[in-house]
Amino acid sequence: MSPVQVRVWASNSRVTDQQHEGAISYYKEVIKSDPTCTDAYMNIGICYDLLRDYSKAIDFYDMAYRDALECFTMTLEID
Repeated sequence: MSPVQVRVWASNSRVTDQQHEGAISYYKEVIKSDPTCTDAYMNIGICYDLLRDYSKAIDFYDMAYRDALECFTMTLEID
């Protein structure tokens, strides 16, 4: 398991334990290490959704969408 995967796993466990603010901090550390980790952006959005901070949730969902779209586009260009 890579260091980024370990951080994502640790973040996920905080979400499971209802520690959403702590999970957001962990996911942001993941993004610092790997800015292309779409799962981290999506999961931060979910945390903000659970905290009912819908504006921030939408921002992070949008970042996840844009990152996924960029990865998909790059894949098409390679083929």
